[in-house]
Amino acid sequence: MPAIDAASVYEYPLNERLRTLLRLEQLFDRLEELLERDTPTDHHFALLTLFEVLDVTNPRSELRQDLLKDLGEHLCFLQPYVGDDQFDQTWLTAMVKHLQSCRTRLESTTNQTSKALLEKDAWLAALRGRIHIPGGTTPFDFPQYHAWLRRSVEQRRQDLRNWIDAMDPLPAAVALVLQRVRDSAITYDVLAKAGRFSQPFPEDSAPSLVRLLLDPATGMFPETTANRLRIAVRMMQLSPEIQVIAVDVDTPFQIQLCA
Repeated sequence: MPAIDAASVYEYPLNERLRTLLRLEQLFDRLEELLERDTPTDHHFALLTLFEVLDVTNPRSELRQDLLKDLGEHLCFLQPYVGDDQFDQTWLTAMVKHLQSCRTRLESTTNQTSKALLEKDAWLAALRGRIHIPGGTTPFDFPQYHAWLRRSVEQRRQDLRNWIDAMDPLPAAVALVLQRVRDSAITYDVLAKAGRFSQPFPEDSAPSLVRLLLDPATGMFPETTANRLRIAVRMMQLSPEIQVIAVDVDTPFQIQLCA
């Protein structure tokens, strides 16, 4: 196996809370990447991604309450170590301040982030109603959107940044919670015999996230099924014709169990 930081990582969440956080992390990462690009097409897909975020964070979601609970638990875990010289106080103090700031800002928000953003910006709400229609943003269907895409890169980027900032501190809160989950990982070296692996979780573990680390040189990927008691993995590959095929060779890999 290569070093962990060079491995291909496949994450498998074991509850709906983690599924939501991982989806949001991917969407926020994509948003930031598209925001730094310059073409109208890039910014079109940035808006599509923004609307995906709004769908995930809909008013019925308990996301805000879950994040507040997670941030509070993280603070309670770290605060007893503040002032203890056995720990890096520079890092610890900065992390506690970051958690406190993020939690305070999150407390001042509501579950109505998506609703408030769309109510505040009628243009954005109108675009959301058109953008999912195939071809629905052509100039003859929605000329005001075409006009926006013809604005300067700087103007479009600032508009996008304003809409993303309206969701603050959600991206930071999601990142902090997922960092804590991943930092709790316990790593096991295992073997998929003839491409198959199945095993119960250790009795003293109750993972919320499983991470599978594979050597990228193999070109393999795992098809994973898991519940709170056990995990099963089948190693697969893509053929030159992009067909999924099962791998029947012994394959070493690593499993990380995250609390």
